[in-house]
This record gives sequence, C-alpha cells and structure tokens, in this order.
Amino acid sequence: MVELGESQGAGESSSLLRLVLDSMHSGVFWKDQSSTYMGCNQSFARMVGLSSPEDIVGRTDDELPWADEAERFRQADRQVIECGRAILDIEGPYTRLDGTQGWLRTSKLPLRDSEGRTVGVLGLDDDLTESRRQQEALQAIVEATFTNTGEDFFRALARHLAQALSVDMAFVGQLVPNKPWRVQTLGFWDRDHFLPGLEYDLEGTPCQLAMESGIHLVERGLVDLFPDDEHVVLLQAESYLGVPLYDSAGQRVGLVAIMNRLPLEDSESIRSILSIFAARAGAEIERKQVDEELRDARDALERRVRQRTEALVTAHEDLKSLLYIVSHDLRAPLINVKGFAGELQSNFEELRRFAMPRLQGLPEEEANKLRRVMEEDLPEALNFIDSSITRIHRFMDTLLRLSQEGQRQLLMEEVDTRAVVDEALRDLAFTLEQRQAKVEIGELPAVVADRLSMEQVFGNLLSNAALYLDPQRAGWVRVRGKRGEKEVVFEVKDNGLGISSEDLPKVFRPFRRGSHQHVEGEGMGLAYVQALVRRHGGRIWCQSEPGEGTTFYFTLAANIQSDDPRQTREIYLDEFNRLRT
Repeated sequence: MVELGESQGAGESSSLLRLVLDSMHSGVFWKDQSSTYMGCNQSFARMVGLSSPEDIVGRTDDELPWADEAERFRQADRQVIECGRAILDIEGPYTRLDGTQGWLRTSKLPLRDSEGRTVGVLGLDDDLTESRRQQEALQAIVEATFTNTGEDFFRALARHLAQALSVDMAFVGQLVPNKPWRVQTLGFWDRDHFLPGLEYDLEGTPCQLAMESGIHLVERGLVDLFPDDEHVVLLQAESYLGVPLYDSAGQRVGLVAIMNRLPLEDSESIRSILSIFAARAGAEIERKQVDEELRDARDALERRVRQRTEALVTAHEDLKSLLYIVSHDLRAPLINVKGFAGELQSNFEELRRFAMPRLQGLPEEEANKLRRVMEEDLPEALNFIDSSITRIHRFMDTLLRLSQEGQRQLLMEEVDTRAVVDEALRDLAFTLEQRQAKVEIGELPAVVADRLSMEQVFGNLLSNAALYLDPQRAGWVRVRGKRGEKEVVFEVKDNGLGISSEDLPKVFRPFRRGSHQHVEGEGMGLAYVQALVRRHGGRIWCQSEPGEGTTFYFTLAANIQSDDPRQTREIYLDEFNRLRT
C-alpha cells in the first residue's frame, strides 16, 4: 500500500467525495446557520442555472430561481438547525429555471461540528415534475373513467388534462355529424372555469393541421400564425398542441388539444400524456354516438346496447393497454435508477473502505465532518432513494392490478356463501379478537357466481368492517342476505367509526381512503368490490353515520345459471334489461 502524505490524502479524499456527489442524480447542497450556501454538487448547480458548483458559494435562496419560495425554504432550514433533527420527504411546488412551476421533494439533515453542535444544513433535492405529471395523468384517467359519464366526462377530462400538463386551456371536440370539417366542443377548460360549448370550422385553424397530420404543435406565436382564427385571437393563446380522436374502426371522430398563454415546450412526456387522454376521449365519443343512435329506434335497443358495450370493452382494453405501456415506460427508468443506486452504494462502500483509514491524517474537525458524511449522511440519502423507488413501484403495481381485473373470465358455479363468509372470518379472527368484536351471521342464500369473486367481495367488506371498528366501545359485525324474485341482496353491517357525509359519495373511487388514515391500505379495496359486483350484473351501495357505523349492500342477479355460457358483458346486459322490465 502506498502511504500518502497528509495533504495528498486529504486532497484525494476530497476528490473522491466530490466524485460521489457529482455522480448523484439528486441535487445536493449544504448551507451555514444563516441559510447561506457553502457548496453543492453538479446536479444542484444545473438545477439553478449555475455553470459550476463553486458559483453557489455565498448565495442565498433569494438569488435563485425560486426566490418567491425562499422564506419557506429558510423556515425548514431553521427547523433543522434549532431541533437538530432531519426533515425528510418535504414535497411542494417551486419555481423552475425556465420560470414554470414544478414539484420538488427535499430532505434536510443537520450538519454538526466536532463537538456535536449543529452548524448548518445538508440538503437533497429531487425534481418530481415529470414523474408527477405522469402519475397525475394516470390517476386523472382512472378517476374520470370511474366517476363521470356523458357530458360531465368530457368536461372532467378537459379539466384534468389542463391540470396534469399545467397549461391554461384544454378542450375535447367532436366532429359534427354530416359535417366532417366542423367541430363541436364537448368540454373546454380555461384556467379555473369551463367555457360554453361552441362550433367552428376547421379550415384556417391549428386544429385543421392536427386532424390532417395526426399531431400538430405550435410552440409560440400562435396568434401570428393564425390571425383569422377568431377563437385563438380572443383567447390570446400563444401555443398549441392537438391530436385527433379515433373510434375503434380507425375513423377520426374529433380531437383533443391544449393551449397556453405562454410558450409550450415540446417534450415526449407532454405528447405521451396527451395521447393517453386522446385514446380515452375517442372511445367515449364512440360510446356517446352509440347512445344517441339507441334513442332513435326502440326496436333496435338490444343490438345497439351491445354495440355500446363493445365500445366500452374496447375502451377498457385500450385503457388497460395504455396503463401497462405507461407503467412499463416508467418502470424502465426506475429500474435503471435502482440499478444505479445499487452501483452507487457499492462504490460508496468501496470509497468508505478506502477513505476511513486515511481520516487519521486529517485535522480533527475535517475528519469528524467527513466521518459523519460517510457514516450517517450519505447512507441515509441512499436509503431514502431506495425507499422512494419502492413506493413508486407500489403505485404502478396498484394501477396494473386495477387494469387487469377485467381480463379474468368468470367461472359461474353454485357458491355456498355461508362457507365463503366463514372462511373470511377465520382469516380475520385475530383482528376481531383484538377489537373484542362479536359477529352475527344471519341467513346467507347460496348463489350462482364466480367463487373467487365472492371470496374477494366478502373478504374486502368484512375486513373493512373489522378494521374500522371503534376501539373505544364494544364492536359487532352483522352479515346476512335475502333472496328476491330477481336479485339476492346481501348486507354487511358494523357499529364502527362510520363515514363522513363528505367522504360517503367517494367510497368506491380508486385511491380514496377517507379520513381514517391510521388504517393501512391503498384505497383500492372497494373499487375492486364494485367492479366485481358489476361484472355479476349487480349493484352496490353504502349507508353510514359517523360514530354509529356503516352498512354495505350489494346485489347479485338471482337468475344466473351454473356454467353460464354467456360472456360477462352479456350477463350484465341481460340482467340490466330484466331489472328494467
């Protein structure tokens, strides 16, 4: 081993530490007690528009692009310095280098001197803007699909699209029947309100170019390029991006577009999100057109309802495919990041083995600082990166499970619901015993259904009932059913915490967990239950009073036969028509 002199060893350790910091994707910085920057890595320097990390020395947040948020950042610095404890995963908006609003995740750790006194702050910044846009777009599509129908669907879609891409305007337009070059808007969002519906000719508009070319982008100067487009002039739009909408036969049925009063930066992320919304909007326009045809002829009701169902199935398949594609595209860079983080961890371990024995050659204060960085700060940062990647993976897996639920073919057979309930209660025995809860089982008629679906339905409803019991009083859960002429109605009732009137309309929405956040979960259980019940031609609803308890009711069609050869959509349609008559 080559022995290094004191200055040579310190210089080499400093260079290695700089190499590690500059290899990190996260922005790393450190400040003194007055929130004045003492240094940063290359990623942070690029984030704030500096040519070199050395240029940050002596600056404050008031001199960086996020000057408007400077006081918020200083308050976090003061909290770390005064309390001497780290603050992790602070997420919030911030002003990016180009002046647009982004989303930042920051962790801050105390820097201490050799006597253990906090003398500054070490921070890690991650720009979550693009990944957040992708996630919000996916969730917006799911929410709009589950919670809106008809005209409300297109209005919600336009609003979600504008918010997901942080632009002023978004609209969905449908080609007017028998007028192929005229468009009628179905939903038009402008900043914070909806604009009235309007019709306009495509000729001489940016929408004409979008319909002809498949996609059209104007990054700036929209009014100058289309001075005869009265709507562009009136709205003072500076930029535009539009794509056509297609039905299942590949025919153009409309378009979806965004406009902004500032220049629009072209990016693959924006195009991808717009394409996702376009695919869903095109499928819904096709469904809408089929609905309008159904109202024209009562005699063709069954045939046309089946066409509508096919359109919905196609739309659902498109949505599942898009969810898979986007999740896959997000997963690939995540895998790369995780691999890089693992490589960085290995390099760091090698660096630590190399550097730690050489700290003895440094002044005590410098050696202690580097020792804390090597033994505490950097390991904590690497663990934070790994846990964040794991959290994003869980989110994407949840979306994929939701999209894949409709793919499984139902196997209809006679199901002993009492046996299904008994099995679910055995799985919940420990939870019920902890809460000293009593269970009352009434009549439970046998049904013809998919056994696995019934296990999931009763399992989720009974699990919710047990988990949301009030620990301050004796709990009970009651489950029973009743057979009618056309339906079998089941009831799962508890005397638990109950659901507020604000949360009650949202209980079946995906990713909604209400106000009782102490109960673990992703907010997907009731969305699964609703999907399964609907696949059986049934319906589900809920009644609840806060502090008194909750009752879930769901129905199953009473006339499904064992080994029913019909497809799921046929069961749904036949039972729907039977109940109507």
